Amino acid sequence: MTENRPMRPNPLVTRREMVGIAGMAGLTSLAGTAADAAPQTQQRRPRIACCVSFWGAPGSHADWIICKLMDGYWWQGAHTSSRVDVVSAYIHQFDTSELGQKVCKAKSIPIYKTVGEAVTLGGKELAVDGVVIVGEHGNYPTDLKGHWLLPRWWIYRVLSISLRKEG
Repeated sequence: MTENRPMRPNPLVTRREMVGIAGMAGLTSLAGTAADAAPQTQQRRPRIACCVSFWGAPGSHADWIICKLMDGYWWQGAHTSSRVDVVSAYIHQFDTSELGQKVCKAKSIPIYKTVGEAVTLGGKELAVDGVVIVGEHGNYPTDLKGHWLLPRWWIYRVLSISLRKEG
């Protein structure tokens, strides 16, 4: 018989710490742990392309997420620096995304006209290590059921097609 007591979190390890431990374990296994291995040089920071539907309001999902990727974030009174470099952007509703245009200009991040150009930095080969897709906000229609037709799936499909051409 079970009791209806609220579960208390384990005070030894928080979820955030566990994710960090798991991530470090993965990095350690990738880097190698042989005793005779040469000391690791500083790792290159991952290069990230950001593909968003709309970036026109402070505190919008795109603004909130991408600014933290660029500048880091504050947590419990301490600043955590970003561990990635945002190197390109694609904004689906470019004309109404003035905030995104200003932020990218201030940070010298090029905004590309297509998803494919954003992930290749205008070249012919994949030039980023990761892609962040933020498909929230913007002026988009709804379907007959009232679902907001944000371009998340479209951005993902164009991205996957661009990556298949690379491989």
